[in-house]
Amino acid sequence: MARDFQCVIGNETKEQMKALAGRLPDTLVACVGGGSNAIGMFHPFIKNKSVRLVGAEAAGDGADTSRHSATISAGAPGVFHGAKTYLLQDKKGQVMETHSIAAGLNYPGVGPEHSWLKSTGRAEYHAVTDSQALEGFCSLAELEGIIPSLEASHAVYQAMQVGSTMTSNELLVICVSGNGDKDLDTIAEVLPAIGPLDAGHEKRLRRKSNQQQFQPESFSSNSEDDSRLWKDALGVCARSEVDSMLCEVLDGSPSCQPDDSLAMGGHEPGSQEMDTQPCTPENRSSQPSAFQGSPKTRISGRTIQLGICEWANFIDGDATFVDKSAAIADVMSPRAGKVIAGMYPRRMGKTTFLQTLANFLDIIGNMPRSQREKQFRKCAVYDLHPEFFEENFAKYPVIMLDFK
Repeated sequence: MARDFQCVIGNETKEQMKALAGRLPDTLVACVGGGSNAIGMFHPFIKNKSVRLVGAEAAGDGADTSRHSATISAGAPGVFHGAKTYLLQDKKGQVMETHSIAAGLNYPGVGPEHSWLKSTGRAEYHAVTDSQALEGFCSLAELEGIIPSLEASHAVYQAMQVGSTMTSNELLVICVSGNGDKDLDTIAEVLPAIGPLDAGHEKRLRRKSNQQQFQPESFSSNSEDDSRLWKDALGVCARSEVDSMLCEVLDGSPSCQPDDSLAMGGHEPGSQEMDTQPCTPENRSSQPSAFQGSPKTRISGRTIQLGICEWANFIDGDATFVDKSAAIADVMSPRAGKVIAGMYPRRMGKTTFLQTLANFLDIIGNMPRSQREKQFRKCAVYDLHPEFFEENFAKYPVIMLDFK
């Protein structure tokens, strides 16, 4: 039953590949715990012998240790949950404890159809360790801007290994079976402790930045290494949209049109505009430090906290964040119009900014007016627009809809 429902994944992949490439893919890669998402991808292709089926199991600390969940790679046939399948068991046939950084792969058995695919040689299964899965996670996030789940990160890493042996004309499909938002707390805890994942990641990931007590004022904004460290601390995704914002955060130099970007803060008509030359190593030393504050955005707080979006938590928790509250004046400006579309990339603070806006304007609010006012008086909107603050704070009825 699980297979037949999950087959929507494989069937859709088959149709889209025929539409986009005119043929089937050469290789499919999916993570395998219990195996439901993988069998949903594999099953429609089983009779297509030209398609290679590759499963990525959770090797945890290593399939040769006692801390793993590599059922097919290191298990033996047994009976579990009413089915004969590969199973992690001791010499007496008792189910063994398992381990994986990915909770969805932390399972001692596997679906019997995967056992059949393994026994007949139709599919192959490889064990991927926790650190290798983190390498897959970081690579997909940095190169494609996609934050995969830790489960799917196992498949991403294995796809990287398989892809390195393929030609440019061959087609490979990865089943990215989940979103990584749920795993950010785990990533923040585990990643600094693991150290370098490979030579390419060593410079970025080996630093012990102490996620709980990160002191931004102790770093110079003129250093290439410090810029890299800030990018690692504030977000694993290093695409152009993220670099644009971090360029301003690090050096105080906006890399976009200031009048057109609410994501970057904003300024009142007639206020001093910053130099819009691009941030480069050559002109970096001449740029004002973002730690001193800028007319548009600034960094506040002393600790790095991942996975939170409640505006009040940034203020009360003394968390490091980009203070965009000055953009509230832009939103309320007559030139903004009655409808505003904020086109921000994923994980760039849409929900947090909407909460900031709602907390500032709402005449009722989710917390007492005096408490909200005390919080906002710490922010850029009060420092840069004091008259606007007094005229508009907590003066409007607000309806906020979040379609998450």
